[in-house]
Amino acid sequence: MNLYLYLPFASAHPQGCIKGTVYGLINRYYAQNTYREDYIYFVSLLYRRLCDRGWDPHFIRKLMVEASNRIETKATSPPPPLPLQPTGPKVNDEIYLHL
Repeated sequence: MNLYLYLPFASAHPQGCIKGTVYGLINRYYAQNTYREDYIYFVSLLYRRLCDRGWDPHFIRKLMVEASNRIETKATSPPPPLPLQPTGPKVNDEIYLHL
């Protein structure tokens, strides 16, 4: 009964698949939840469900902490600067389509 379709521990998938699942879900939870309490609730629910499917709690906890740290660091860092415009002569490479 894999109700939430998470990979069980006994699956033949490589361990990178569970890492991608955890990172992707935590990223989605962070983007969808305005309040930190809701985000923490869904991450802890994911943790319990993965542990119920046979994953080692220490391994899953480590993945979740790494994913959460990466996502929160990326969200608080300033955006990269815009690329500089070329200073050479302007080339007229515009195309107009009239429909």
